[in-house]
Amino acid sequence: MFIDEINHDIEKIFDSSFQAKYCQMILDYIVTNSCAVGMEFTYLSFSRILELHVISSELIEAVNFLSGSKWKVLDVHFSFIDEDDKDYEISKGEVREALITGVFIHPLTGSIVKDSLKNIIAYFTPSTEFISKVCR
Repeated sequence: MFIDEINHDIEKIFDSSFQAKYCQMILDYIVTNSCAVGMEFTYLSFSRILELHVISSELIEAVNFLSGSKWKVLDVHFSFIDEDDKDYEISKGEVREALITGVFIHPLTGSIVKDSLKNIIAYFTPSTEFISKVCR
């Protein structure tokens, strides 16, 4: 089964660490909640699901593993939230450019946004590939 293969890889890479535990708990959560179709997750929502008090480096590593190219359990998306609390989906390229140059252009107004990185959030959705293999 596909989940067994992922879990085997998790154990091989992370052994019995917190990262392994978090990966497995996130997988279980997605599968047991109707494969979380239409659900969006942030690092904060994952920390709440796992009943953690902080967003730890182990949690970030677990989510990065699950959103990596090998298993692609999670798709990564980015959103910019402006001063009016309006939400704009932005591309990985736009995020990369903001990280490299320190400049981010508002998607609607075209103006430069100061301190934009604090308003860019990553969020995750179960990938179509994962859903098709596991949630039939």
